[in-house]
Amino acid sequence: DDICLIQPEKRLFIVADGMGGHLDGHKAALIAASNLTGHFDPKNPHTLLEGVHKAHHAVYKANEETKREIREEERRGVRYSDEAKQQAMMGTTLTALHIENNGMAHIAHVGDTRVYLLRKNVISTTLQQLTTDHSLPGKQNVLVQAIGIEKSIDPQYKKVQAKDGDIFFLCSDGINKHVTDRKIKDTLIEFARGKITHSEVIRHLIKTANENGGSDNSTALVVKVKMPKAQQA
Repeated sequence: DDICLIQPEKRLFIVADGMGGHLDGHKAALIAASNLTGHFDPKNPHTLLEGVHKAHHAVYKANEETKREIREEERRGVRYSDEAKQQAMMGTTLTALHIENNGMAHIAHVGDTRVYLLRKNVISTTLQQLTTDHSLPGKQNVLVQAIGIEKSIDPQYKKVQAKDGDIFFLCSDGINKHVTDRKIKDTLIEFARGKITHSEVIRHLIKTANENGGSDNSTALVVKVKMPKAQQA
């Protein structure tokens, strides 16, 4: 039910992890991603956050229509259990990254899909989780906020000034639930040193997640920042 979307011309990167019965999770992720990309204008980076709200409204509206259809069928005598009604609803996480020409990175986020930043400093290389999981403490599988579920959302939005050589890593929880931050960091360092490719980073981490008992979909994006020489610090 994951969606991974890259729009190079907009320098826009999206990962969404859908939830719902049958194919509804995938549908929710598609609706959210398409509404976000349709609204986002790289000339106005703050439309990234607006796009997340647009995405939420679109999925929520689809759920309201499903509820209306269920009520109509119940009036005609069709019986729905509470579980069936719940499964008919759909939702998704939605995490988006946009990087301006000047290196300013914008992140808009709802759910538990993550964005990490690997940065080489003078003394050491650090890995920082830039997003906060919208889940109950100690219960990674229980989201307190997702696209399309409740009437309103409060997305996380932040800006980070990227530097030349920075690496952003976006992943669905199918990876970070089964792969330690240490393993993610070590793998990204191998990529930063040119020892493995983008694809090898992702394949290796998904393989590790599966070997560690992963049963969920796993999706990831690796974005390496290359600044014009005039802007390099």
